[in-house]
Amino acid sequence: MNAKSLVKIGWCGLLSIYLYPTQVSAQVATKTPKNNPATYEDDRIKVTIQNCSRKLQDLVCKATLTSKNNDRTIDLNGNNIKLVDFEGNEYYPSSLRLANRVSENNSIKAELVENVPFKASFIFNKIPTNITQVALLQVSLSGGINATAKFRNFEVNSAQNTATNPIKKPSGTPGLATIVTDVSNDPSSICPDRTKIMYHATSKSYLMYICGAKIPTHYVGISRDGFQGITLRLRYYDRTQFSADNGETNYTIAANRLVIRKDSKIVHQEKIQVVQALPSINAPDRTANKSKPKKTPNPPSSDASQKRI
Repeated sequence: MNAKSLVKIGWCGLLSIYLYPTQVSAQVATKTPKNNPATYEDDRIKVTIQNCSRKLQDLVCKATLTSKNNDRTIDLNGNNIKLVDFEGNEYYPSSLRLANRVSENNSIKAELVENVPFKASFIFNKIPTNITQVALLQVSLSGGINATAKFRNFEVNSAQNTATNPIKKPSGTPGLATIVTDVSNDPSSICPDRTKIMYHATSKSYLMYICGAKIPTHYVGISRDGFQGITLRLRYYDRTQFSADNGETNYTIAANRLVIRKDSKIVHQEKIQVVQALPSINAPDRTANKSKPKKTPNPPSSDASQKRI
């Protein structure tokens, strides 16, 4: 091949990019630094992945879908969306959300309005906790738009869900509690293994669960956005009071309030609303000659139903 041929091929390549830019850009998603949104865009659709974050045992990837130049109908199907880790394991979402729509049979059909970003969520159940990076997230669209967006090599935002990460104090003034929906599609995943929910309360900022098999054993507190939480072994409980410690931080539910203390000083408190009361428990009394739990406001001293863990 002579020099003239090479020059001719080069000019043809440049000309094709100039004349057909969307065909080139549609093949590869825009690469961005870690933790920044990644975007796929062609002449019909723009797909932006905002983040993938842990929510208890699930992984939730949030995105926006924007139709360009026209209104378009799309089909989202969980079988056409996959996440691949760096060991080659594939995962498929168990449910999808698009704006206020929730998937039926893991599928959503909707019309995207031109230039309006529709918020989407892809919920992957029971993703191993050791997965901190995603090798590939592939989102395939069908219907009025046939496109496959691929996003590579980005980090998973870890939720604070261990005893070493206390619940973050919320901003703003605490207010009256309101009942909200559980943050997990599978309520049993909230509690530690071989335990179940025995008590449930809500406040303005938190969801609170008491878990156990036959008797209460664990306190689980989760922020209402589902991205911060803590699981602690109960130190004390009775029918209406629960107390658990995380180092110098104490979490107490009593008198329809959640009280958080650090170094014996109250750092946060909120009114709560009980959604599920503790059931009657036939268990031997284990409080005889035991001192009252520290930091718990006015625990009854003679109630035979008091228990210690």
